[in-house]
Amino acid sequence: MQEQFPIVSVVIPSYNHVTYVEDAIRSACKQELDGFRLEVIVVDDGSTDGSVDLLRQMQKMRKYDFRLVVKGNEGLCRTLNRAIREHSTGQYLAIIASDDMWRADKLRKQFAQLQGNPDCRLCYSNAMTFGEGEICKTWTRRMMAGDVKSILTIFNFIPAGTMMFTRGLFDEVGGFDETGLKLEDWDILLRSSDKTAFCYVDEPLLLYRLHGESSIAKMRARGVLFNEKIKVLRKNRSITNPLLRLVSVCLHFGLDKLARPLMASIKAENK
Repeated sequence: MQEQFPIVSVVIPSYNHVTYVEDAIRSACKQELDGFRLEVIVVDDGSTDGSVDLLRQMQKMRKYDFRLVVKGNEGLCRTLNRAIREHSTGQYLAIIASDDMWRADKLRKQFAQLQGNPDCRLCYSNAMTFGEGEICKTWTRRMMAGDVKSILTIFNFIPAGTMMFTRGLFDEVGGFDETGLKLEDWDILLRSSDKTAFCYVDEPLLLYRLHGESSIAKMRARGVLFNEKIKVLRKNRSITNPLLRLVSVCLHFGLDKLARPLMASIKAENK
């Protein structure tokens, strides 16, 4: 019977994405269900761009079935932790940013993977980028299952919006870091990889929107992305291999301090 099915709780943290948030909510609420029930929780973190008015209007019109929580600005990690701990009831958790979208079969395929791999408590997938006039492309060509901590120490190959994990894993790692880390997805993935094997669906189940207001774009523009990566590696030094951390530092120094600025300069000159 359906009432005995486990619940997948989807959390959508909303902050100043009035142009995009309805697309994210629609893609979450229209998920194909197979063996589980769905609850969608939208938590607005003090938006100032009219997002709250739009969300309340959507609820009033009963366009989509979601629960709305409106609060003052606390930052992404605290927002996610509060939404999961205080407002969600599911045995499984998934998070989508308010400027991204999911394919309709995203949760169904990942739930099946987790059910078929009882040793895994986190499932991820590939993703497709789009927007800003860019050609759509897949996120990564290299996907790994099982013990992924070594490769995750070197670089984060998992798109944040593809993660689906158990509530037990979330509780065991202590949730998202609330100390001010900007790369909270890499941090929680590293801590999770110390506790469980991962599985994946090798399909682009997430549509990741490229635009100048994304958090990664802002960090890269301010020249602080490399420093944020170092913070994650330093915080997780007790669970990661020192040699792999050094490899990671060298890799990201080359990418963020040398290669990307050079490519951006060449691109600007060719315009």
